[in-house]
Amino acid sequence: LQRWKVIGSLTMAMREEFDFVYFTTASSYVRPQLLLEFMADLPIRGAYAGTPMTDGVSGVSFASGASRIMSRDVVADVLQEKRRYRNDVMEDVGLGRLIGELGYSLIPWPSVNVNSFAALEALTHEEIRENFHFRMTSGGRKARQDVPLMHALHRRVQTLEGTA
Repeated sequence: LQRWKVIGSLTMAMREEFDFVYFTTASSYVRPQLLLEFMADLPIRGAYAGTPMTDGVSGVSFASGASRIMSRDVVADVLQEKRRYRNDVMEDVGLGRLIGELGYSLIPWPSVNVNSFAALEALTHEEIRENFHFRMTSGGRKARQDVPLMHALHRRVQTLEGTA
């Protein structure tokens, strides 16, 4: 039913003035200022960007639901063709398929998966400086460590930015 949440969010967004709409997840750490810098390089029309994934069935490239952005015209086209937005696959796959069918290509954006404190420690300063999106993928559903990992990443970001 996630498809309906996306359609509802996009419908509400169209009532506002915006150039781009950005989707992320609760398991993501986003550096807003760096996100804005990435957005500055996007075309104002026809933009569909995000963490690239590949649909194993269709082979279509799509943006992960953890980090994706669309320009206003892409949102309008998705809403106009929402009946074609498939509900028998994960919402990001269905959205990616529809956007591809509408003639838009995915603009790949970087993302870093962090699944443990060891993985966080292994990140170089440069990797942290260059990336705006970090997805915490730690532990099983009942033993997630995402919040402590985000706090640890945030401390590293603050140290690197000189705001600690």
